[in-house]
Amino acid sequence: MSRRPWRRRSIVIAAITVALSIGIVFASLPYLQPPNTAHGSISSTLSHLVDPGTSSHVGFYGLRLPNITTSESFYVGVDVINGTASFCVLGYQQYENWALSYKAPQWPAFPSGSCIFGPTQQISQDTLKFAITPGTWVVAALNTGPTQLTVSFSPA
Repeated sequence: MSRRPWRRRSIVIAAITVALSIGIVFASLPYLQPPNTAHGSISSTLSHLVDPGTSSHVGFYGLRLPNITTSESFYVGVDVINGTASFCVLGYQQYENWALSYKAPQWPAFPSGSCIFGPTQQISQDTLKFAITPGTWVVAALNTGPTQLTVSFSPA
């Protein structure tokens, strides 16, 4: 008879230990780091107007991607309302130098040779997929059409 109470106690202790272990695992789940995603993207949808342009005087807007810290694939959804635009990804400093010098009467050509992605064909909706290294980058939307566009950049 003395063996049965010890057997019951052992089973009860084992069951309590298992229950506590499961409880600790579930309680610690919110504190775990989320896994790294396969790629980077922007965190929310951003829309901006892009002025009309021509082949010699382009309308433009640059979405700045600041302080990228790792080399990674980056995905950005684009949606163009009221026409089509082309897109180019280039370093922030190249874009800023061009944008600051973009004045009449010269209208210097867009530095498409500096694009690490693009310039794309004229598109109205797509997901841009490109590889970037650490730094600050710009996704430039270029409008050579006669109407003002609304360009939305979204997480992809």
